[in-house]
Amino acid sequence: MHLRNLAAVPIAAFAVLAFAHGAAAEEIKLKSRVEAVTVFPRGATVTRQAPLKLPGGQHALIIEDLPAGVVTDSVRISGRVSGNLLIGAVDVRRQFVATPESEERKTRRKEIEDEIKRLRFSRNEQSDIILAAEAQKALIQNLANLPNRPASAAQGSALRSPEEWDKLFVLIGENISKAQFEIRKAEQRIKELDEKITALEKELADEPARRERRTKVRVAVKADGAVEGTLRIRYQVSRASWRPQYEARLMTAQGTANGAGAPRLALIRRAIVSQATGEDWREVALTLSTTEPERGTKAPDLPSLVIDFQREPKPVPLANRIPVAPSAPAVETRRPEDDLGGFAMSERRAFRRARMKAAALKRAARNIGAGITRAPFQALYAIPGRVSIKTEGGDKKVEIDRNELAATLDVRMVPRLSEKAFLYASFALGKNLRLLPGPVALFRDGVFVGKGSLPTLAGGERHELGFGIDDAVRVKFAELKRQRSETGTFSKSKTELRRFKVTVQNHHKRKTRARIIDHVPVSRNTEIVVEARGAAARPNVKDLDDRPGVIAWDIELAPGAEKVLEYGYEVSWPVDKKIRYLRKR
Repeated sequence: MHLRNLAAVPIAAFAVLAFAHGAAAEEIKLKSRVEAVTVFPRGATVTRQAPLKLPGGQHALIIEDLPAGVVTDSVRISGRVSGNLLIGAVDVRRQFVATPESEERKTRRKEIEDEIKRLRFSRNEQSDIILAAEAQKALIQNLANLPNRPASAAQGSALRSPEEWDKLFVLIGENISKAQFEIRKAEQRIKELDEKITALEKELADEPARRERRTKVRVAVKADGAVEGTLRIRYQVSRASWRPQYEARLMTAQGTANGAGAPRLALIRRAIVSQATGEDWREVALTLSTTEPERGTKAPDLPSLVIDFQREPKPVPLANRIPVAPSAPAVETRRPEDDLGGFAMSERRAFRRARMKAAALKRAARNIGAGITRAPFQALYAIPGRVSIKTEGGDKKVEIDRNELAATLDVRMVPRLSEKAFLYASFALGKNLRLLPGPVALFRDGVFVGKGSLPTLAGGERHELGFGIDDAVRVKFAELKRQRSETGTFSKSKTELRRFKVTVQNHHKRKTRARIIDHVPVSRNTEIVVEARGAAARPNVKDLDDRPGVIAWDIELAPGAEKVLEYGYEVSWPVDKKIRYLRKR
């Protein structure tokens, strides 16, 4: 394969080249750096670049700075050179390599070496003290031997008095003691210095050049002449991920004249990126992808499901029955057809395997956090600028984009459960805007009001988010009547009548749309009859969100306006029976 005229070259045809590892090939080590990274919900593709400058001939290019977690089958080589370069075989293997010392370790090593030099100098000083004391001690001992030597005429005349000899002996003894004390003190100091030197030397010996597991790539190349350019190494790693995160900032336009401005929703899309690949990504071009290369390439196989009558076990003659020892556990004899309504053994195993695969896929999908696997589309997000992410350095938050959307406001109330009105903002995505599921931080007029979540949304879809309590809308709930009685002459029945009243007030300076939500009983038996009673305004929504009996009124309130809703229901049932109310989600 040729690299020529700054042309990019893939690795597809490496295997068909005739040369690979010629004995005459010269090994050339290349240093590479991470240039670009594409992160998936699980895993990442890393692109490294290595400057290339080769003379003509056969060479073996060695790249040793790839992390240990490289998926070996994913390694691809390409490049751009000014010349004619033929690429041969590519070998990928794991190995332990010595890693360069960090600056901190280099500083510490220098400190230890300097301290050892200082301690050895101090040790030599103490040795000199011992030598001097030993010499002084020897001189004094020679003086002590003077009385035993033959005295000359001069000495005899100088030292004749015994008192003088006594004074001399005292002086000799004191000086020998002093010399001996200095020797012992210096020897103790030398012992302490030797212990410190030994400990520091051990510290140096215990930390040789560090070695770590890396991936080594060997590329066989042949150049017709001198070439110069860049070699690209692309590979996949698994210990990296990203998940979406959002921030929704609602501006209600309350500060405008009469509150008449159009509300707007600023939707900020971010990503939380983390990696523990064993290599730092410094100043790289970062791209986020929704593709999941590690989730498999095809759907799981589903076996056929066969149903049949269960076969009756054949009676076993008494003479053929084998007695079982009391200490042995009883063994139940079953045929493959006896399980799962007539499944054969192979069918049961295939069904079990398929079920386990499906469960594993479900668990894996939950582990992602944001649930990217539920996205019905794939997209690439190029992060502007350059990004640095350290291995095992914690999460890195990056911003993808910001979108300003028109918002429609309304309030929701469930007076039976809470006399509070909650503000909702409804918005529609642009046709080219697609969102993945993830958490969203909610702000209303610059104030953080809580957290929510966004589902998978395609372009053009509408969605709504709740933005907390709207104090300018007041709601009151009251039960007007609750009465039980019996009716009928020959066939008596019991009845229960209940009536309610909801009062809503709008204290905004603008019109407000509101939805009041409540529920009425739903009968599960034909003998229990539920009928509406005293409803001044019938609900315009029944079975809200496919929940039987949940009703809603959609109203519009002018500034300062008040709305009163009165409604109720009557339940009747046979007098000899009792009823109960059940709440179902």
